[in-house]
Amino acid sequence: MNKSISVKDNILVQELTGLQIKVKKSTSKELIGTEGKIIEETMNTFKIETKEKHEKIIPKKGNIFLVTKDGKENEIDGNKIICRPQDRTKKYWVKK
Repeated sequence: MNKSISVKDNILVQELTGLQIKVKKSTSKELIGTEGKIIEETMNTFKIETKEKHEKIIPKKGNIFLVTKDGKENEIDGNKIICRPQDRTKKYWVKK
């Protein structure tokens, strides 16, 4: 993790609920390309709503995600964010 990233630019300290997400790489081939809006984040998973209005639960472990915020895609390694959302924001908080 690049510790010189400002809090404003660090997607890992932001609330992810409501953002668009896409599975870029996965240990489960059937998950690659799955995308939608994050409607809930838990310690181990994201619950997303797909364009077809279906809900899917995607594990963080074994997946690389693209999360879009303000038109910018951010790559997130799911293995590095296996924790409660509130702990994730504390873990990656860096004052600049």
